[in-house]
Amino acid sequence: MSRRPTLLVVDANRPSATTVARVMASASGGAHTVVAGDLAEARQQLEDTPVLIAVDERELEPVLAWSLAEAPAARVICWTQDTTEVALSAAQRDPRIDAVLGWPSFRSTPRLSEVAYATRRAMGNGRGGAALKELLLWGASVASWQPRTTVQLGSVCEGVLALGERLGLSTRVATRASDATHELLMNAMYDAPAAGGRPLFAHDRKASITLTPEQAPTITYGCDGVLLGVQVTDPFGRLDRRTTLASILRGVAAASTTGGTGPLDTSGGGAGLGLFQLYMTAASVVVEVVPGHSTRVTWLYDLTVRLRDTRTLPNSLLLYVTPHASPETP
Repeated sequence: MSRRPTLLVVDANRPSATTVARVMASASGGAHTVVAGDLAEARQQLEDTPVLIAVDERELEPVLAWSLAEAPAARVICWTQDTTEVALSAAQRDPRIDAVLGWPSFRSTPRLSEVAYATRRAMGNGRGGAALKELLLWGASVASWQPRTTVQLGSVCEGVLALGERLGLSTRVATRASDATHELLMNAMYDAPAAGGRPLFAHDRKASITLTPEQAPTITYGCDGVLLGVQVTDPFGRLDRRTTLASILRGVAAASTTGGTGPLDTSGGGAGLGLFQLYMTAASVVVEVVPGHSTRVTWLYDLTVRLRDTRTLPNSLLLYVTPHASPETP
């Protein structure tokens, strides 16, 4: 029998680390999980090279430096209760970081559903990502559309707003989901379509357009009473890691400087600006790209958090860029 893969959790908060390790062991199908309070303890306990490292942001830099030499192929999950700026900056430098998880201060652990999802993806499961209904509680209300025109884009946004209010959401929260829908569809319908590597519609985001059935994105809206989600998938796969991180980090840095009240530099425009706006209004954003094949962005909003508190809590970003598997690939 082959040896079980090793996972490493580094966090001085022992109760939280133990819970996270248990979730990771389950999500990985029973990997051996080592829990340590700091890097020194981790080095003492490890017998095998870890394939996945989950670490509190306060231990991130020493763990990254050590792992570059000792576990260069390991994927990394990081969480923080403070601003995500430091961890996102590290993700810009180190492509092994797949997930930066915002840990709400009122919770005893990072969101365990995010830990489980990040673990499964890091272990090679779910190449294209999970459908929205798989991220919500069983029995959630889910609706899907496939808009092809600018008029249909607007109709979908109106439909999302109406559905949210029918499900009992406040007008402000329902509007937030409708705004997220608009951002995601603008990115998928105007920025994503390309032919011969050249964008087809990004030059004029105010023009009326009509997509072919093959170009049309799919949008899914869902709510289970705890989480509210919007997921958009386009068939192009043109969003990249560098653009995603640079855009979000630019906005996070500006918000950190101004306390979230100052103006945002919108000179970059396009999908990048939209991604930052999505990130700042969500509990978590999941970006999953198969280059040249598909881009899936999922916006998740935590309905258990008061709306005014969402401005100060750290947000989560899970980011995966994976090659397209050929039919022969097992």
